[in-house]
Amino acid sequence: MITAKAYTAKKFDQNILFEELRLGMDETAAEIKKQFNKTTKTWKHKVKFEKKKDYQPHLLTVVVFTEDEIYGYVHEGTKPHKIRAKNVPRLAFVWGGKGSYRSATVPRWIGSRGASVSGALVRPVEVNHPGTEAREFSEVIAEYERYGFKKRMNNHIKKAVKRSGHEVK
Repeated sequence: MITAKAYTAKKFDQNILFEELRLGMDETAAEIKKQFNKTTKTWKHKVKFEKKKDYQPHLLTVVVFTEDEIYGYVHEGTKPHKIRAKNVPRLAFVWGGKGSYRSATVPRWIGSRGASVSGALVRPVEVNHPGTEAREFSEVIAEYERYGFKKRMNNHIKKAVKRSGHEVK
């Protein structure tokens, strides 16, 4: 005789899963913000990064951003342009020619170092700025965070399964 035994699975608590996924997104946002903060650590100009979260039942979104104009110029780069004295008779800055300036940031590197300049004080009325190479911080952070995000979210899914009583042992 063949005997079949029926098993009824316990209903999965979607609220637990949603809570764990939100926690994973919060951790991700904190890590991304930490990475962006590294890009301005040595700057005299302070940049404020903000986190915006939108958690809906079928879509979890976290955005880390700044509205800082100077950061935008560094991140996205600038084309060659003229700089002209406006509210003063002349510009004033230290310049020693090619190789006399070291920027605080470099393209595709998440970090910030001490900037330096050497040379003499110059006072032109106008200069032809060569432009700034885009640093592409957000692209590098996204590449870096791709693995961390996947690992973090998988861990939270496992926690949700365990908390809801569906862990496979």
